[in-house]
Amino acid sequence: MIDIYAYDDFRKLLSDLYEERRKGIPETTARTFAAAAGFSNPGFYHDVIRGARGLSREALSKIIGVYGFNGKQSEYFRLLVEYGQEKNAALREEIRQRLASRRARSRFARLQPEKARYYEDIAYPLVRTSVDAGHFCDEEDAVEFWKGRIPAVKVRHCLQDLLAWGLVRRSSLGFLDVADKFVEPAPTLGMQVRRLNREWIREGEKALDAIPPEERHISTMLLSIGSETQKKILDRIRIFREELFSLSEKEKSPDRVVQLSLLYFPQGGRKHNA
Repeated sequence: MIDIYAYDDFRKLLSDLYEERRKGIPETTARTFAAAAGFSNPGFYHDVIRGARGLSREALSKIIGVYGFNGKQSEYFRLLVEYGQEKNAALREEIRQRLASRRARSRFARLQPEKARYYEDIAYPLVRTSVDAGHFCDEEDAVEFWKGRIPAVKVRHCLQDLLAWGLVRRSSLGFLDVADKFVEPAPTLGMQVRRLNREWIREGEKALDAIPPEERHISTMLLSIGSETQKKILDRIRIFREELFSLSEKEKSPDRVVQLSLLYFPQGGRKHNA
């Protein structure tokens, strides 16, 4: 199964998708594919791959249909085509950033409302993340990892729930492992997420006294800015988060859990209407 989020070139993606389809359905030809997609010209698809033609919105929708892309995949594919066909350099960069954002979100498994308890106690995400960092054989390894930080009974309870929810699993070698590197809440869990964020902020307060300055970074900046800079800062924060997720995803030998919280909000001033 091709991962469309790994592509920056929609023409290369279309070529690989066609080859995958041809291998799965050997009788596939340019003519049978055109008929399945609803193209009147059998050579149209390959003209697009060669760069001889562009993709209209109608043709793009037909390709989405023939390959059965889901909502997120369709959104990414539309952006990928837009990026490949845009001539303006500034607009291309803006689309590239949106693609990077969609690619980053594709790595997240969404937790459904029945798993809301995960967001009701910071011990759950802490223990789950430590499973990725600790290479635990059993519960006692996790208890030792959090010794002096989270009570043993709570660590065991969290692991039992995480295993039951499918957020943690046992590998074929018997080690504990996370089912997904990153998770995100369903839109209906906003209240639980806000409560959890308050807990994360309080963890930062504790770190001011509990952790030596050379082992942490906690600082505050007050800036006077306008609406355009406001947008740029928010974009930079989003890109920075995506870069951190990418670094974590590529980590080969994690051995610790760290918290990085970003707080950005207005303290006062005039709000101009657009």
